[in-house]
This record gives sequence, C-alpha cells and structure tokens, in this order.
Amino acid sequence: MMKSRKNEFLNQKRDEVFFLKSIGAGIIFIVSSLIFVCCNISSENPADSDNRDSTNIQSVSSDSVPSSSTQLGTDQSFTAELTEAKKNGFINYSWAGIGNSGTMILNIKNETEREWLIHVEVGTKLEPEVGDVQSMVVTKEIHVTAHPHNNEKIEVEVSCLDISKPPPGTENVLWTVAVSSQLSEFIQCINRMINEEKGSPSSDIGDVTEQLRYMVIQFSLWKARGASKEEWIEYLVKYLEIPEEHANKLAEDIDQNFGEVLKSCPLID
Repeated sequence: MMKSRKNEFLNQKRDEVFFLKSIGAGIIFIVSSLIFVCCNISSENPADSDNRDSTNIQSVSSDSVPSSSTQLGTDQSFTAELTEAKKNGFINYSWAGIGNSGTMILNIKNETEREWLIHVEVGTKLEPEVGDVQSMVVTKEIHVTAHPHNNEKIEVEVSCLDISKPPPGTENVLWTVAVSSQLSEFIQCINRMINEEKGSPSSDIGDVTEQLRYMVIQFSLWKARGASKEEWIEYLVKYLEIPEEHANKLAEDIDQNFGEVLKSCPLID
C-alpha cells in the first residue's frame, strides 16, 4: 500500500514537472516539483519523526528583536548572536541532525542569571568534526528566548552543502560552527529571486512559492558548490527512483536551469 501511494505521488509530481516546462514557467519553477518530490522521499523516515521530541521547541520572528549584539531588549532581556554568545560565556549549545536534509535540532543552555534573546543567523555554517556527513547551513533566521540557567530546544531550518554525502543523523553532534557572510549573501540572493517571482503579475504559482522556497535554496546551494552531472544523476536515481536513462536528461535540465539562476548571485566556496 505504501509503495503504491508513493508511486502515485511520484507520477503526479513528475507530470507537474513536464506541465510546467510545457507552459514556459519561470526557470526556478521548471524543476520545483521535482525538488519537492526528491526532498520528501529523502526525508521520509517514520522512525525519525516518531523519535523527535518537540517539547520546549520554540522560536520567534526574525524581525521581532534588534540585530545588534548584547543590546538590552524590550523585556529586559539581552540579545546576542549565537556563536558570539557562546564565545563570551553567556550560553552553551549543541547541534544534532535528525536524519533529513531540512532540519537540525539546536539545544541552548543559558549559563547566566539574565534572560537572552539569541540570534541564529542565516548563513551560520556547521561543519562536522567527525563522520562523513554533509556540512549544513542555516537558511532561516530565528531568535530564541533563553531563560536563566534553562535549556531550550529549537528546530532550525537548514540546507545541505555536499550533494554526495548523507545528511546528519542524531548521532552527529560534534560541529564546528561559524557565521559565513558568503553563504548568507548567497541565500539572500536566492530568496530575493523567489520573492520577485512570487510577486510577478504574470506568475500564477501562488502559495506554492513558499512551499518550494527551501527546495530551490537547496538545489541552488548544491549547484553553486559544484555538483556534477553524475552526482545529480545519482541523487535522482537513489532518492526519486527515476530510471537512469530519464535521470540523465533531468540532470542536464537541472544543471542548465540552475546555472542560469546562479549568474545573478555571488560565488560561494
């Protein structure tokens, strides 16, 4: 039954890909449905979902607090960027994967008597200290209220940086963390392009745009990081179960279309 439902879903989404091509939709959306299917399948693991504890997971809007570090907030709390707060001894933190490419869990421990609003900035890069898993990057800014001496658990939206490697699992907890202005500027560029497409009078994509934002960012990052045609093919065959002869053409389309998208954005390492 599960296999039948998956095949039906795949067929529907593949049809949407070719329909979008046939009506000449914008470059970003030519492969959007393909990305949607791919990410859903790659993260489809009931065990991961069942084992995720959402207790105390919290975040606030990215524009609800000032961005400057160690500034007094409106509720007598102080604000600081995540890595700077740890460097100054205000907090401690740890990161862990959950087995998919779109989310990681951040645990923050407030080491002080003060309440802190901790910024987790777009472009925060996580590189594994052990294990052969993907490096990750934060794609959506959040602010976390850290109460005195409390532990806070937060889901953070991320993307992978290395297409040929697996996403981090719960056992991957040792990371080198730093804010990358290069990655931040790149992700902001992709977001601007999506926003422009969403606001275009000729666009009838509607709310689907937001559903696809993460996937477009993910594929753009992989392309900008030098994903090869062979790596695209391997990814499509492994996660989409597309026959290799069809994956070959789709890989060419992805490579070409995202190459056009990236001409407007800064280079990344």
